[in-house]
Amino acid sequence: MFEGCLQSMAYYLTAKGYTADKDGWRLEPAPGAPIPMRCHGQVTPESKNLSYEVFVTDERHDLLTADVLCTVDGVKAFLAEGVRLRLVPDWPLKTLPHVEPKQVASHDNFQFGYQSLLAAALGKPSEAFGPSHEVFDSDRRSLRVPAPPYHFMSRVSEIDGPQNGLRIGTAATAEYDAPADAWYFAEHNGTTPFGVLMEVALQPCGWLASYADCSLTSETDLLFRNVDGTGTLHRTITARTRTITTRTTLTRLSKSAGMVIVGFELHADADGERVFDLKTVFGYFPQEAFENQVGLPPTDDERAALEAPCEVHEDIPKSMLTMIDRVTGYWPEGGARRLGRLRSEKDVDPDEWFFKAHFFQDPVQPGSLGVEAMIQLLKYFCVRK
Repeated sequence: MFEGCLQSMAYYLTAKGYTADKDGWRLEPAPGAPIPMRCHGQVTPESKNLSYEVFVTDERHDLLTADVLCTVDGVKAFLAEGVRLRLVPDWPLKTLPHVEPKQVASHDNFQFGYQSLLAAALGKPSEAFGPSHEVFDSDRRSLRVPAPPYHFMSRVSEIDGPQNGLRIGTAATAEYDAPADAWYFAEHNGTTPFGVLMEVALQPCGWLASYADCSLTSETDLLFRNVDGTGTLHRTITARTRTITTRTTLTRLSKSAGMVIVGFELHADADGERVFDLKTVFGYFPQEAFENQVGLPPTDDERAALEAPCEVHEDIPKSMLTMIDRVTGYWPEGGARRLGRLRSEKDVDPDEWFFKAHFFQDPVQPGSLGVEAMIQLLKYFCVRK
């Protein structure tokens, strides 16, 4: 019966919205105070109905105090007084034994192997970066790398530069052991989709920024976003590739008005051959920076093109990596150069897998999947031509 009391209080806190921005937190009885309980009834296999009534005596954003009455088939059977239920930080990842197959980098005897990288996605921040990040083992929101199935780092094998040093020139080498049966190979004819390759290259940037202390000095929780970049793809990666190695260097650093802008240059090799070069910029922004975004303002002609009628309306078969739901416009001789113009749409589903993976406590669609959507529309164009 007491467990039913706790569950009723948990429902109350959830219904009031207290858990909405506390992804991963758990509800537990608060210690430190006695809970008088009186039981004057029982529940047997012949019982028909239990009802719980919660009488709130104190309510805060992370602590609820209430008297809870349980009635069994109309008889007041159980009363618990002054029950306290609290919200506390927690993390989905629990530490598991893991043997590193290769050498990993370390700092002050803290190793940056696969377990620490998973912790950077879903675990305690101090288990991702060591004691310096214990400040985030609390109600603070730590910056994250993507979680599986969109996590593409196996280990950090080399670091050049001090931890928490915030210094241009700090560099790291990350490795990703691509499984031969990776889910994206089955969806992409045995080759690595460009969106996945982008993530393999970009994820070490986020890791290196956290290692170098781009958020520790801020008293405000910041959100991490990719701002721009220029990259060159040199070759395709197939299921025969074993390891992708990315060397990432911090090349730019500036702080202003509570924001941090960082630039990186990186080179990715697959089994010793160059596959991707990239220069990119990320930003650390407070939440309020996203409240009134205007995006890329379209011209009147561009807006008219988005709304122009077209006889083409074709649904796209759905798969995990499909980033467009339908093509709603195809003009073979459209566009500024009269070479063709297309239009597609995707419905935003809050239950999409990538919101759970990117990022824990900060769900946002990866920019790499936006690029993947553009590539998929170009593929449609090539097939139609």
